[in-house]
Parts: sequence; structure tokens; C-alpha cells
Amino acid sequence: MTYTNANEFGPNVAIFERHLVTGLLTAGLDTALFNFHCVGKQGDPEAKGLGFWQKKDDFNSYTVVFEDAIEFVEVDRDVCFCNNSPSEVAVVVLVAMLSGRPFCGDLIEVYQSGEEA
Repeated sequence: MTYTNANEFGPNVAIFERHLVTGLLTAGLDTALFNFHCVGKQGDPEAKGLGFWQKKDDFNSYTVVFEDAIEFVEVDRDVCFCNNSPSEVAVVVLVAMLSGRPFCGDLIEVYQSGEEA
């Protein structure tokens, strides 16, 4: 079940959304608390992304997932999917949301480098 029009998104965003929402529902959470919605990308009117809060009503946890990258408001940076599948990234974000510690991209870089977290 999705809370946006999945047809608006490319395949990576649609997969990410499906995995993240399924995990939140499985955990018994009300997904409306995270304000899932479709957003455009500045400078690229064709790009559509999935915007949401990783923590309820916490603007600093606002995150947007685009087809090739995730943007984080708190740290003003993007993290590309690179060699990670949208499913893998969704699981990392889901765990961060469930633990109450918003994800801002640092673990993906550690994972890609092969270092210990």
C-alpha cells in the first residue's frame, strides 16, 4: 500500500516507498504521521521525489528520495544510491525511523567503503 501516486515516480522511488511503508505498517505505525508526499526537484521539473519526515513533525528529519539520490535537509547534502538497491537503502532508513534516530547518509558511505560502522 502506498500513500502517494506511485505512477508519478520512477522505479527506484516506487521500490523505496513500497519497502519503507510496508516496514512502518508491519511495525504498527500510522504512516500518516510521517507526511509522505510527492515533490518536484529544483532545477529539474520532470524529476519527482518522495518527501517525508523520518520523525513526526521534525523538520530537521525531512528527507526526499529521488530516482538516483536521497536529499537530507538537516545536513544539506545528497547521498546517491550508487551500488545500493533502493530496497537496501529503504531498510536503513526504516531502522533509523524505528529507532528514533533519523538517517542522514553517513551509514551508506561507511557501507560503500567496507568500513566497520
